[in-house]
Amino acid sequence: MVYNDCVCSLQSLRKFYFKVSFSIIQCSSLSFSGQKMSNLPVIPRTRADRIRHAVCFEVLALFIIIPLSSVITGEPSEQMGVLTIFFAVSAVFWNWGYNVLFDKALLSRGYSLADRSPSLRTLQAIGFEVGFMVFTLPFTMWWLEMNFLQALVTDMGFSFFYVIYGYIYNWCYDKIFPYKRVLPDSGKV
Repeated sequence: MVYNDCVCSLQSLRKFYFKVSFSIIQCSSLSFSGQKMSNLPVIPRTRADRIRHAVCFEVLALFIIIPLSSVITGEPSEQMGVLTIFFAVSAVFWNWGYNVLFDKALLSRGYSLADRSPSLRTLQAIGFEVGFMVFTLPFTMWWLEMNFLQALVTDMGFSFFYVIYGYIYNWCYDKIFPYKRVLPDSGKV
């Protein structure tokens, strides 16, 4: 069955993706043009902040992507709505997990959480979307009754939107809800 072959291929691709993406982040010879930790350490985001980030990200995206995807694909809004809501609920969990791991990888290499360069933000957004696409492709094939190539093109369209949206959203979020820094010699925020 095409679906089972697709799932097996996607599982292999997922394992490869995680090995490559986290090797890139941890590679000491690779520069993201980002700044090393400043003299003022940054406090990582709280669980409540991460929940707010993920939920707001998905809700805002739904208001944009449902009508946009319906117009582009010619599929009814209801059909695309179910697909995008499935993506949104799944992405909340993926967003949380991926960004926690991404931040830990940055910290382990000495990069600042608050001062991310445009190239590092691009890597973060693309990494998120590639990993998420590996998960969503089988559902897209099943729900829209598409073959692998059609579903891949559809998912790539969603990913293109979300890479741009994710870059802009995360930049705005960091400006609206900046990371807190510890004041020198006081330990206070």
